[in-house]
Amino acid sequence: GVVKCGVPQGSVLGPLLFNIFINDLPLHITNSKVVCDLFADDNSIHSCGTDVESIQCCLQESLNDVSKWCHQNRMVIHPGKTKSMVVAARQKHQLKPLMLKLTLGTDIVEQVREHRVLGVTLDEELKWQSHIDNVCKQLARNLFLLGQLKPYVSTDCRKMFFKAHILAHINYASTVWSSASEVHIKKTKLSSQTGSKANFT
Repeated sequence: GVVKCGVPQGSVLGPLLFNIFINDLPLHITNSKVVCDLFADDNSIHSCGTDVESIQCCLQESLNDVSKWCHQNRMVIHPGKTKSMVVAARQKHQLKPLMLKLTLGTDIVEQVREHRVLGVTLDEELKWQSHIDNVCKQLARNLFLLGQLKPYVSTDCRKMFFKAHILAHINYASTVWSSASEVHIKKTKLSSQTGSKANFT
């Protein structure tokens, strides 16, 4: 049959064609206080302000713009994967609940306290504890595998594994989350140092 819209999943040109197709989405967001970021098929809109009510108004207007663009271009937004979050200092969160009442068509947008964006877990206070905990879990899992490899492969091979599957997790987006408290940062240092000593001595 004739393909009237879309491209076959898994095609070589698929990602490029999708990026070309969606590239004009930010131009359809009319509110100047809202920024739209695109990365492959992940899109996020964000705004800042002194009160949550004005932010909510800006974001809702932009969500309506996005919905309109999607309808015109035969795109469907997954409501279950659409989340909202208020990032603010701990004192502001403690002072009063900072709630965003956003809707996407007839669906209510769930507000979360943390969310994974491009492999980095953001939390509402930018403490990075959840992200670092996730990194440490990955390190523990891969350090265990590295230990299992020790009797069977050379030191050079183990070093390659360490750089590809352990060091890569520590370095990924580290410029973003390295502002975490020293207590949290120490977790990753201890995990990597303990594992490397055990596997290379």
